[in-house]
Amino acid sequence: MLAYFVVGLVDSAIAVLVGVYVFRVPFRGSVPLLVVSTCVFLMGALFWGIFISAATRTQQKAYQISLLTSFLPAQLLSGFVWSIESMPKAIQVITYVVRPLFRDDSEGVFLKAWG
Repeated sequence: MLAYFVVGLVDSAIAVLVGVYVFRVPFRGSVPLLVVSTCVFLMGALFWGIFISAATRTQQKAYQISLLTSFLPAQLLSGFVWSIESMPKAIQVITYVVRPLFRDDSEGVFLKAWG
């Protein structure tokens, strides 16, 4: 897990550097808070993947379960595909519970100066 964790940290650092220096996104928040939230996100994602791979017998089943439990809810309920205000009230409640925490943290650290 440590190797994948380090790869995730390096990828995150590259994404932050590209955002700041190539796309000129202002970084107004706390670097330690961004690092901690990135580490929490990576640990959750990596251990969820290990859990799914240990619970299933085939790679195809693991792929399908991971797609249904992480990617689809994150994309469909995050407001990226449809605006949250246009969703039915019951789905809005689920959206605010399932909405990816890391996206809100990184957005808050970058643009709203959290920390």
